[in-house]
Amino acid sequence: MALRVPLAALALAAALAPVTEPASPGPPSRTSSEPTVLVRYGFDDDTVETGPDTFAVFRAAHGRVGLTSAFRVSGYRSVEISDVAGNRDFSELQGYFPEQRRGRVFAHFALMTARPDQELNVALAGPRRFQLGRDGIAFWLATREGRFVHVSDSIPKKLAPVRGFVWYTVDVAYDVDRGRYDLDIREEGRPEPIVDLHDQPGAASQARSAVDVFSFISDPVADASDVTYYVDDVSIATSGETSVPPLVAPGRRKLFVDAFAEYRRTQEDKVRCLPATSLDDLGVGPADGLGTRGLAMLEGALRASGAEDAAASLPPEDARRRPLSAVAQWREGCRALEREDAATALERFEQAAAAAPAGRIHGLEAALALVALGRLPEAADRMEAIAAEWGDDPRFAIVSARLAVARGDLATAAATLRPAAERGDVVSAERLYSLLLWDGQWREAGELAAAQARRSTGAASAAWLERGGDAAFEQGEAAVARELYEAAAQRAPDQPSLFLKLSDVAFVLKDVDAERTYRERYYGSLSGP
Repeated sequence: MALRVPLAALALAAALAPVTEPASPGPPSRTSSEPTVLVRYGFDDDTVETGPDTFAVFRAAHGRVGLTSAFRVSGYRSVEISDVAGNRDFSELQGYFPEQRRGRVFAHFALMTARPDQELNVALAGPRRFQLGRDGIAFWLATREGRFVHVSDSIPKKLAPVRGFVWYTVDVAYDVDRGRYDLDIREEGRPEPIVDLHDQPGAASQARSAVDVFSFISDPVADASDVTYYVDDVSIATSGETSVPPLVAPGRRKLFVDAFAEYRRTQEDKVRCLPATSLDDLGVGPADGLGTRGLAMLEGALRASGAEDAAASLPPEDARRRPLSAVAQWREGCRALEREDAATALERFEQAAAAAPAGRIHGLEAALALVALGRLPEAADRMEAIAAEWGDDPRFAIVSARLAVARGDLATAAATLRPAAERGDVVSAERLYSLLLWDGQWREAGELAAAQARRSTGAASAAWLERGGDAAFEQGEAAVARELYEAAAQRAPDQPSLFLKLSDVAFVLKDVDAERTYRERYYGSLSGP
């Protein structure tokens, strides 16, 4: 049975910001009236408090509702919603806003599905929730048999076909007093809307039907959907005017190099913890047998300060006590690092690792504490031991760069490492590359990567080609980056990060078809044959 969990428990970063000028084409505006933004969620870095009055999650036993950085319209993340047919359960993201009984309500969101043939449902509803009738469902959009469908006047009506791995932006203008709406759906890469409907009867064709909740769900009725889809840039606004400008996503997607730069800025004045972005980082998951409620408590601890109290309140035999204790130790270690008490921080990270050995963040933070303590050989050994767990995650790159810098001033460290790197010493080359990234010397980093790729083979060569692609991307040479990433993919065809980066390159080069292809390859690499 699905459990209603506050979204704060998922630690989803809900960015709440005023509407800005559109950054991508949207439906034409018919007036300059400014809307009042009720909620806006971009699922990225800036956070606001969330809770029962903001979000709830219904997470199926074998499904998922959680953050992903794989696919997104803007920023770093979107929300992935997936379900499994026949499990007597469903996956759902619900969001709440102040009840609206008059005027106009404007909803904007972006969605992308990996399985166009599988059903998903989106609804805007009122206090009677998800039933047809007054104060129930006001707007209902679905995908069925590979097409968009909207339910108007209680009748499902087919709309445009849906393509897999393509983002669609949806704008709805709902007239609460009349119970009618306009609907605009746009497919990425196409300037004209694929759906442009006006003055449609609401789902139940009820005038003065209030709304206060939106829902992204799989298939709650027949339980026959194996859907996986993604949601980003959700905006709900209201106005007494007849129309307002579209609520279009204000930002662009952020790439690996953007993430590295932002993490780099957090480390400017002193060593600080790098963030855990999921329970996987902390070594906690369904395999711990905690159940949905136990996982919710742990996920809440990522954002709350009460993990210690929560752990202490549980009896010793409670399965949640151990992982909660690990979260508490990790948080205390981060506070100690902020106080520049690296010795205490290291002790806490080691305790967290002992309580949750699968938590990869603990080893990374411990290496950071060792750097702060000046115990550089130990830090290097720790980084070497955990490298395989991190791939090209920018957090690992940041700690690697900090370690390289700690070995001496930038010029001296580079001069020391370069001769060994040129002789083919791989460790020296990797340290020098990290050092160049830290110093923003992307061109030099790219040249080093190219040289190392030429003298390497197999997976090692692919890794250096990928690094060279990152450097080219940062310098604005997207076409060069694509060539390097493609060459890397030939040597390492099962490396998911390459498909994501190739998708980003295609995005920058405005190659919509290639972008979709690489998304699909990434998805396939995760799900297997």
